[in-house]
Amino acid sequence: MAWAALSLALIEILSPIAAIATPPRSPDRMVACDALVVGGGLAGVATAYEALLAGRTVCLTEITDWMGGQISAQGTSALDERPTQQALQFYSRGYLELRRRIQERQRDPESGGLLGERKTCFCAVRVGDVVARRNAARCGT
Repeated sequence: MAWAALSLALIEILSPIAAIATPPRSPDRMVACDALVVGGGLAGVATAYEALLAGRTVCLTEITDWMGGQISAQGTSALDERPTQQALQFYSRGYLELRRRIQERQRDPESGGLLGERKTCFCAVRVGDVVARRNAARCGT
């Protein structure tokens, strides 16, 4: 009961400070586009890629310096693919293209994963960012 009272007291004391500490910002600039993609992870990059292929203008935002999510900014070196997906190649067109380009950039793209699974792996996590940016450039951005 004492913790609840203390929590309520802290909320009451700190609430006005929080409101003062975060004044609204005015935008640095205005940009017009057909599609706004928030986040440059795999899903965001794939969405932007498909929209660009469809002839749309795209604004893609990413809080980090790298695009690609799990294949670059998160520092992993293997695509997170299920064995069924790998066997059936059950991927979107953009993902298949990204996967193919990553494999082209690596000397040994196929390496044994956990439990003998075959995974698309790459030594330099920066490869995911490079390939994602080149895909965007090829679409005319």
